[in-house]
Amino acid sequence: MTEYVWYASYGSNISTDRFLCYITGGQAKGALTSEEGCRDNSMPVDSKTISISRKQYFAKAAKRWQNQGVAFLECTPSLEFTFGKMYLITKEQFEDVVKQENALTVDTALDIKLEEAREWGSAVVTKGWYGRIMYLGSENGYPIYTFTNINCIEDEVLKEPSREYILMIASGLIENYNMSLEDLTHYFYNKTGVSLGYSKNEVKNILNLLFI
Repeated sequence: MTEYVWYASYGSNISTDRFLCYITGGQAKGALTSEEGCRDNSMPVDSKTISISRKQYFAKAAKRWQNQGVAFLECTPSLEFTFGKMYLITKEQFEDVVKQENALTVDTALDIKLEEAREWGSAVVTKGWYGRIMYLGSENGYPIYTFTNINCIEDEVLKEPSREYILMIASGLIENYNMSLEDLTHYFYNKTGVSLGYSKNEVKNILNLLFI
């Protein structure tokens, strides 16, 4: 019997087209590298938006996104919400997405410790950038999981995201939340790490490219 889980995305995977690169393989718009794709290329069974009660921040320097910062969630609950999108996929597909996000091939053996994450709230499964699995509750009888940094925000080097990465996330937010330019500008500029590289007006100018 096929086991399904919700994968809750909060970064570039909010964009359906970008996320499907992890399912079927391929290169996302603006990205500099391609994804391998899951062993099972079946499309998600369902998808819906989710507000995640965790603080979002940008850190590290990702090769696929112009060697600039990428999105993470703080490990502990917060009064600050992050807009996301979740996809109902098989447990095996979720495992393969975790592997790809951690620069592993899908045939790599990896115990993603879903039961441990469900019991304790999170579980570290690899030393990769997205090596912490987090349990976020359930929806329609299926558990909701995401993944984030194994480090806490105070132990991380913050780094602003690239224009291409901002545009990818923003396209997903428009797709799923129908956000206006003003709403998007406020949302992004107030995320930790963004103001390291951009003024609020520069963020607005970048996002305006999606409204021209």
